[in-house]
Amino acid sequence: MGLPARWADVYGIAVRIPLPRRDRPSPPWADLLFATTGDTAYGRYVLRLRRSAARGPLTTLLPVHAPAGPMLLRLMAPVGAPVPGDDLSLPSELTLAYAVRSRPWIDVADLVVETRDPGGPDLERHDPITAELPGTQQFEPVRRLREPAYRAARSVRPHG
Repeated sequence: MGLPARWADVYGIAVRIPLPRRDRPSPPWADLLFATTGDTAYGRYVLRLRRSAARGPLTTLLPVHAPAGPMLLRLMAPVGAPVPGDDLSLPSELTLAYAVRSRPWIDVADLVVETRDPGGPDLERHDPITAELPGTQQFEPVRRLREPAYRAARSVRPHG
């Protein structure tokens, strides 16, 4: 949200997943957006203020349509992993999990977090509307909710 540094805030991260050649639509990647939320069956749908991006789960908040039903994704530091001391840093590894409806989380992958140059501009645009994960799609109400903001973002070139 952009609150003063000492206050708790809602944090978010974007993940770009390169797709195998056989799954490559246009674009050849999937974009996933995560925000700090709760972790329970209902808390996973609620934004949570935190003092650090690394302390607690980050979920996709809004479900996507998947063959098994409405699905959310979650990123979380592995149990016992050291947590960085500053607000914006993430652990070097995060566990990716999914849950259908309010069912338990199922871990599926470990993601290695690469550090970007904090002084350089971020020229990438992440767009979960046009860069969907194969096998999923946005629910129409979610698409209608998100599309105006992403359309506006696509029309503006990043500064850099």
